Amino acid sequence: MLGVGQNMFEVTIPAGAVGKGDTFVMSASVVPIENGVTASVEFDIAHGPVKPCRVVDAS
Repeated sequence: MLGVGQNMFEVTIPAGAVGKGDTFVMSASVVPIENGVTASVEFDIAHGPVKPCRVVDAS
């Protein structure tokens, strides 16, 4: 489940949705605009561990 608002971003992943040893990977951005927000979300399951993520400013 995904919830997005101007001051909130929430993801709920059900138990068992990601296999043992796998990693849920998500890239997301929420940018305020005049009458709300624009949001972009991508996600996938990586088999095994992943390297640490690096935050990138979209502006």
